[in-house]
Amino acid sequence: MEEQLYCSISVDSSGRVTGVKLADKNLAGLLSAKLAKCGKLQVLQLQNNHLSGDLPDGVGSECLQNIRILNLENSAALGGEVSPAFMRLPGARIKVQGSGVEYGKGSLLCVE
Repeated sequence: MEEQLYCSISVDSSGRVTGVKLADKNLAGLLSAKLAKCGKLQVLQLQNNHLSGDLPDGVGSECLQNIRILNLENSAALGGEVSPAFMRLPGARIKVQGSGVEYGKGSLLCVE
């Protein structure tokens, strides 16, 4: 019997993805660089999985500039860096504890 994956994908009125919630799904594998093409993405929750690879360059600035909630907690094999510009976005929240993701080298901004 096949296992089913329950997730939450939100789209806007034009069908563009605005939210991906895949927390606690025991997912493994590489995070696709195609994620950078989701220009309308506002919510990305991938915490508590076994994903690997790097976030696309510039997350929170030129890449994924609409993202407001980014949760990568306890995803130790993920890497990359989130731009310090991310926290200047209205309503932005980030959680990266327990991951290999760096948050704006040298930044003094609070990380939730």
